[in-house]
Amino acid sequence: MLSPEELRKQRRRLEESWDHFLRDPRAAGSSSIRSVVLESWSRCVQSGVDPRRKATDISLKEDQIKDILQYSQLYELSFPVLQDLSLQVKETGYLVTLCDPKGHILFLDGDHQVLKKAERMNFVVGADWSEQSIGTNAIGTCLEVGQPVQIFAAEHFCVGVQDWTCSSAPIRDPISREIIGVVDVTGLWRDIQPHTLSMVTMACGTIQSRMNQQIAGARFELSERYQRAHRRYPGNGVMALDAAFHPVAVNEEARQILRRHSGREVEQWWDNERIHAALFAARSPSGDEGMYEVTLEECGIRVVVEEVQWSGRRVGYLLILRPMGSQKAAGPTVAWGGVIGRSPEILSVISRCDVVAHTDVPVLLLGESGTGKELFARGIHQAGPRRNGPFIAVNCGALQKDLLASELFGYAPGAFTGASKTGKPGKFEEAQNGTLFLDEIGEMPPEFQVHLLRVLQEREVVRLGSSQPIPVNARIIAATHRNLEEMIRRGEFREDLYFRLHVVSLTIPPLRDRRGDIPLLIDHILDQLSKRYHIPRPGLEPDVFDFFAHRYPWPGNVRELKHALEYAVLFCNRVITWRDLPETLRKAGLGDSDRPLAPKNADPPVTSGDHRLAVGRSTLASPRQSLPGPVKSTPVSRLEPDPDVANAEPGGTGADREQLLQLLEEVGGNLSEAARRLRIARTTLYRRLDRYGIRKRLKIE
Repeated sequence: MLSPEELRKQRRRLEESWDHFLRDPRAAGSSSIRSVVLESWSRCVQSGVDPRRKATDISLKEDQIKDILQYSQLYELSFPVLQDLSLQVKETGYLVTLCDPKGHILFLDGDHQVLKKAERMNFVVGADWSEQSIGTNAIGTCLEVGQPVQIFAAEHFCVGVQDWTCSSAPIRDPISREIIGVVDVTGLWRDIQPHTLSMVTMACGTIQSRMNQQIAGARFELSERYQRAHRRYPGNGVMALDAAFHPVAVNEEARQILRRHSGREVEQWWDNERIHAALFAARSPSGDEGMYEVTLEECGIRVVVEEVQWSGRRVGYLLILRPMGSQKAAGPTVAWGGVIGRSPEILSVISRCDVVAHTDVPVLLLGESGTGKELFARGIHQAGPRRNGPFIAVNCGALQKDLLASELFGYAPGAFTGASKTGKPGKFEEAQNGTLFLDEIGEMPPEFQVHLLRVLQEREVVRLGSSQPIPVNARIIAATHRNLEEMIRRGEFREDLYFRLHVVSLTIPPLRDRRGDIPLLIDHILDQLSKRYHIPRPGLEPDVFDFFAHRYPWPGNVRELKHALEYAVLFCNRVITWRDLPETLRKAGLGDSDRPLAPKNADPPVTSGDHRLAVGRSTLASPRQSLPGPVKSTPVSRLEPDPDVANAEPGGTGADREQLLQLLEEVGGNLSEAARRLRIARTTLYRRLDRYGIRKRLKIE
């Protein structure tokens, strides 16, 4: 470290060199000035920077800075590192800054007395410290050369900055390697420290390490979503893109579709700016799903685009590619994007809905409460020719009897006390050229059903207080969880109205009859909740997952599953455990004890053909794999210790091969329950299954 006198001499030498350069830039080649500084001075002359400048420009306004910081991942990841760095330098007379790739200061902290002095040269948040604005300085020169840089005193090109010394290092995008920001430490020239540049470089390394972790997490999320989409839409092309639109994963179906319809490979096809613009420029996500559909006429391909969120940020996209004219029922459209499942039961309903969607016949949706009847009604609307018209939903059970007529048919001006002076259209008119969804049609009072029947027959309405018929053109979809045929026998529902609505009836299966879809629903709901609450996506404790997927009957169906998971997400700490569940589910799973109840033999098996079920961030063996071959019946209480295992694993209870097979059959393949009954850890159970070759035989993963 130089003494104060040596520093003064060094500054005078630099001032002489700077003055000599300004008089004759071409003769400066023999100067003792460092090459990085000399090259920067030359750029400043070529750019026309005035060396007499005392201060830089303030380019960003306060509202612009707030917008940048609100969405800046760089700022979010850098902030803790910058705070630590500020604490280190605050007593040394230094300032810490973070700048964007254009040299604008986004963060500034440090010694308050030094901050006041720095304000004279506009060293403030929002200021432009690029070389083009204020000449040679560590921030701007670092951006130009892409390397850590320290600039001392008269090495600065502009005279207003020559009382300072600054050290900057670049932050690079871990994937593209482009500079996305600069960290800078600035102080008065007398306070120069030899270790400052290395300290700044280390801070940038820490920030880049944090970015690497974020990117790894985002890539993992993209990979998981890609795998789920690949399973959910078999036979369709699936691509995953990162936030910069670079392909992360592509299945063979997508490659074949692109070769066949565009004549290009994925890499060639994707490098087309027109494709980028067509897919993302007119982005208009549908509802909470974040999905929208695009038709690429020049390639003859339909693409469903779905945003992928992680930790409250968009980290990429899923693309589902289908040739135009393809009618695969399992293929996604925006219409069916919200229907989660690939069980035969749900795919059959989607297929039939897709068929009736292209007709104009009335549809009656049947199913228990919470199965998603309105979701299917919206899907029929979106998949049909009326998709550009309105979708109007009316819950017939939620309207008071005296309001039904005015709500459905509307009223004329002054029709009753308190009526609007201009009148009001009813739901039938609002649904003109679209779809009217009459939910809970079984709750409609019998005396009102005759009026609804007349509208359906005549296709016109008469507003209350008027005699003028108004033609209506709306498709009718009705839904109920009640048995309408039984209601007809009791005289509670008109038979003629029933047959008018019952041209096509479709039954939405309850959740307990499509248990194979529960893992997919759990994944999807947790994705949506983590996006809504801006939190990392939680996992499920294995016992809780087993209870959800295989044991609980879900009387409230998908709605109950959503509510249970939302409750758990709000109270859990990264992993959903029994204590995080609503009390009713906790009691159903634990009974009066603090241990999960054993699964019932009558529970139906999982219908999924996939033996691995995603739970949070882990993958578990399916607890419902069938056990081949006859096994000897041996009660669990009679299991005798295996001396070798007992000696090797203190506190464990051994079991021979047949007894293990019998135990697995008794617990329905539930490894957690088997380990509990043996009073050993799951990892110990895995070792025993490996010892007897059971994992390999049963393909337990």
